Amino acid sequence: MMAVLYDLLFVLPLCLTAVTVGKQEFGAPEKALWVYLVAVVAVGICAMIKHWKNRLKFLAPGVLIALGMGVTLIQAPEARGEFLFKNQWILWTFLTAVASFFVGWLLAESRIARRILALIIFVCLIGIMGFGYWVDKAAVALALFLLTLFLADEVQRLWEKSGYVDGKGHLVSIAPFLIALCLLVQWLPAPDHPYDWNFAIRLWERATSYVKLTARWMHGGDEDYGAVIDFSDKNASWGNLSKKDKDKLILTGNYDAGETIYLAGKVMDSFDGRNWSASYESENVDRILDTLETLCAVMQYDPEYVKNYVWRVQLELQYDSFNTKYLFTPAKTILGNGKIGKVEFAQMGGDLVALEKLGFGTKYPIVFMRLNQDNPEFQEFLRTQEILDPEVWKKTCSVYEPLDQKWVGNSYEDYQRYQTRIYKYYLPETNVSDRLSPYVEKWL
Repeated sequence: MMAVLYDLLFVLPLCLTAVTVGKQEFGAPEKALWVYLVAVVAVGICAMIKHWKNRLKFLAPGVLIALGMGVTLIQAPEARGEFLFKNQWILWTFLTAVASFFVGWLLAESRIARRILALIIFVCLIGIMGFGYWVDKAAVALALFLLTLFLADEVQRLWEKSGYVDGKGHLVSIAPFLIALCLLVQWLPAPDHPYDWNFAIRLWERATSYVKLTARWMHGGDEDYGAVIDFSDKNASWGNLSKKDKDKLILTGNYDAGETIYLAGKVMDSFDGRNWSASYESENVDRILDTLETLCAVMQYDPEYVKNYVWRVQLELQYDSFNTKYLFTPAKTILGNGKIGKVEFAQMGGDLVALEKLGFGTKYPIVFMRLNQDNPEFQEFLRTQEILDPEVWKKTCSVYEPLDQKWVGNSYEDYQRYQTRIYKYYLPETNVSDRLSPYVEKWL
């Protein structure tokens, strides 16, 4: 009797799991009880054939076969085909149960087979949970029963026992508790939506952030004085540059940001043949006026189809293994009144300089206008040269928040002074030598 119960511990759950998963493919009736009844009868016959020593054990399958043939033959000849088609689920369920019996028999005899199946069940359950596949609750409960059964078998085999040391007997004796666990999983209500594991992801991210922050605090941020391929606000040139693979900045955004985004940190405008330097570092609002100038020009050129030329993009930038006082932004960034997110800044020359040093964990949003430079209409727009209308300028300032007219100095007069200053610094009159002048004229 103990051998029969031990086999059924592996065979029945495996059989019921297979039937639960496949019953819809079999074309089974809505009442699943009949499907399970056929499966249990098939497993019972297989167990009887295996363990009963009397020759009468072959009588049961013979009787079932004769009964099935008799029920089919009493049907009207023209209705037999439809009858067989409607009840083919009985044959498929029976065959599935028989196949499950042989697999369960192998599991009962082979520890390696049990370990392989346990690994398959575990991977399948993780995959179902991770990808959100719908699975019958009964199949999950039965799979968990098999998983706990295999685990209990491994534990009791490694356990040093005294007295009654029969491993099969131990497994049968704890089976009621495992069955109760299986029924508990089946009876507990399931949520309508998959469980949200974001809290675990957030917890992991928070923990790793604290670990990184602690490591940086212990080791300091400025102990490496070697020349590396990196960002620097220094104007010296270096040789023998090395490379570091640590993440510096993490940029996130949507597909509308495009494939390539250039971020500016420190801007230098003069090169003496060896080093770069910044000739203009006064406090200003040039970046804001530059963005406004472009937007105003587009609105004046084609006010009905502004999005054919520029569109608004929002990103988020996070500093990782990186310390600096500079904010990184693309061209045509829309800036607020001294703040980007929670970071306060001032514009010095072409730079956005934070009032406090930025480091690991710093985050701020970036809103900028993406230029549609691949559009032929945009190229045609660039070739136009019109004086900006003061009324269009005023409208542009009022539309594109978070611009604060009282703070940023973005009046039309401010723009005219800005334009004069730009021409003075970056577009001075250029003297061409007598030797170079004919060459330039030839090509231009």
